[in-house]
Amino acid sequence: MVNHYSIPGFGIEYLADMGVLQYVCHKESLTIPDTLAKRIAEKSERNLRKAILLCEACRVQQYPFNDDQVVPDSEWEVFLRETAAMIITEQSPKRLLEVRGRYYELLTHCIPPDIIFKRILNELVANCDGTLKAEVTQLAAQPVSSSVTTG
Repeated sequence: MVNHYSIPGFGIEYLADMGVLQYVCHKESLTIPDTLAKRIAEKSERNLRKAILLCEACRVQQYPFNDDQVVPDSEWEVFLRETAAMIITEQSPKRLLEVRGRYYELLTHCIPPDIIFKRILNELVANCDGTLKAEVTQLAAQPVSSSVTTG
């Protein structure tokens, strides 16, 4: 029997208000405004690793930091949004093959399949009309007997 333990993520307050991002920035000889640290903490979804990567992306984008600086999306999140847009714009065997290739590309970059499907579903639901939202969600909830097979 395998035990699965759930470890809660850091709270936004811990990442931003308690100074974790400020501490990391201080160690890198950077100064980060509290408002930017809070936005990074919110966008990181309580994930410390993602928060540090977003902070690094902000540093590459612009330093010294600004209070109103835009926190960029991760490359894989942009890639997922583009994939969902591809699905919406054209439904054909050719497009299915392209989307499948993009799916495998995400898998090779260690993005978990459940995250891929959830994010694509959210994008599809956000970009389709009301009559399709329920149908898309219902289809996504159906179990798939062979979702990811290799070989």
